[in-house]
Amino acid sequence: TVEIYENPIVALSTQDIVCEGALGTINATDGFTNYDWYAADGTLLESGINASYQTTVSGTYSVTATDVNGCLAEAQIGFQTTICEEDVFDLALEKTLSQNQETLFMGGDEVSFQIEICNEGTIDGYNIVVTDHLPAYTSLSANDTNGWIDNEDGTASTTYLGPLNVGECTVIEILITLDEDIPEGDHENVAEIDDWEDEDGETPEDTDSEGDNDDGDQSEDDEDNVEFPVEEEEEEPTDTTFVDLQLLKTV
Repeated sequence: TVEIYENPIVALSTQDIVCEGALGTINATDGFTNYDWYAADGTLLESGINASYQTTVSGTYSVTATDVNGCLAEAQIGFQTTICEEDVFDLALEKTLSQNQETLFMGGDEVSFQIEICNEGTIDGYNIVVTDHLPAYTSLSANDTNGWIDNEDGTASTTYLGPLNVGECTVIEILITLDEDIPEGDHENVAEIDDWEDEDGETPEDTDSEGDNDDGDQSEDDEDNVEFPVEEEEEEPTDTTFVDLQLLKTV
C-alpha cells in the first residue's frame, strides 16, 4: 500500500529591526519534528527540534523541516541587521528670573525664578529631583505654592513626577524671600538636577552630566545660575522746620 501525504509547508519570519551586534531570531512554522538550518553557502548551521535559529550575522538563511511523515519542506529568508543609534539619557536645566517683576531688589522683597528642564535624550524621564541652592540672606518664601520643600540646609528641593517625554520641556517656578539685612550688590542663585529615573524606575547615566555635584562653575548642562542685584533702601528725608526771623531796629 502506498500512502500519499500532502506536501508540508514551512514559513520563516524575523524581526523588522535588529540592531547591529544584537542577536536576531529567525522563526519557522511549528509542528515539524526536525529543522536543519543552513547558511547561504549551504553550510549546515544547526539541526534539531528547535523551530528558531538565532544569529548576529546578516545574510540569507534557509531551513529544511521534516514532518512526522518524513516529508520535507524548505524555505529561505533574508536577515539584515541595522545600525541603530544608542539610546541616551540627557536632561538639561536653565534658570532665569521670572518675567513681569522688578530687576532691582531690596531687603524684604520676594524674587521669583523660572527653572526650565528639557529632555534632550532619547529616553523619557520620571521623578526628576531639582535642588535650588538658596543664597545667603534668603529663604524659601512662605508664599511659594510650587511644591518646594525647605531642606533646612540652605537648599530647597522639588520633584517633577513626569513623564518628561523626549524633546519636551517643563517650567518650575520658585519664590524666595530676601532678608531685610541682605547686603547690597549682586547675589547668585543656583539650581541643579539631583536625581531622575526612567520608565522602569532605574537611574540611567546622563550622557553629559552628573547629578548632585554642583561646584559653582555651572560647567554641566543640568545646572545653571542667575545673578540678581540688591540695593539698599534709601532713607526718607526727615521733616525739617524752618524759622524765618527778622530784626528791625529803630531810633
